[in-house]
Amino acid sequence: MVGYVWDGLDLVTISAPGASFTDVRNVNASGQMVGTYYVRAPSAPTVTWYAYLYESGSFTTLTHPTAGTALDAFGLNDAGDIVGDYQAGPNVIGFIRHADGRYENVMPPGAVSARVQDISNSGQLVGYFYGATGGAHGFIATLVVPEPGSVLMWLCGLGVLSLVRRGDDRAPMNPIEPASKLA
Repeated sequence: MVGYVWDGLDLVTISAPGASFTDVRNVNASGQMVGTYYVRAPSAPTVTWYAYLYESGSFTTLTHPTAGTALDAFGLNDAGDIVGDYQAGPNVIGFIRHADGRYENVMPPGAVSARVQDISNSGQLVGYFYGATGGAHGFIATLVVPEPGSVLMWLCGLGVLSLVRRGDDRAPMNPIEPASKLA
């Protein structure tokens, strides 16, 4: 089975090299695509799943530092941030792969399993999770990315504090004179 994408004129076939199955799950404004493919070994009863980023005619298999390549990719924004999940024992862990290649796990408070389904261009994540008591719960989460100005202000404040502290290294002044000096 292969994936298909309509490019406005034709139906384009998307098939990962050597894959038995390729699924296109999301496309951004730049034409980057994410999805999942699997390879079934001829004699193996199971399959191995891989998440991919497809751009400019080539596939890149995503590799999470904890999960390796056993990932599902569901969403993609115009900045190139990718969201999905991976299996960790009996649980599923959501993730975001930032455009610069960094990974962050996403687990809402109280979750034992979480799936991140999509990411908006403003960095909002949507998905669902299962809590310890069972039942699925939807969530919306916003990435907290500090504004460049706030980082600059933080660094300036840190610099001022270090200068104040450096000037305070001399012996403390004692405003009370000993009684022997007063007489």
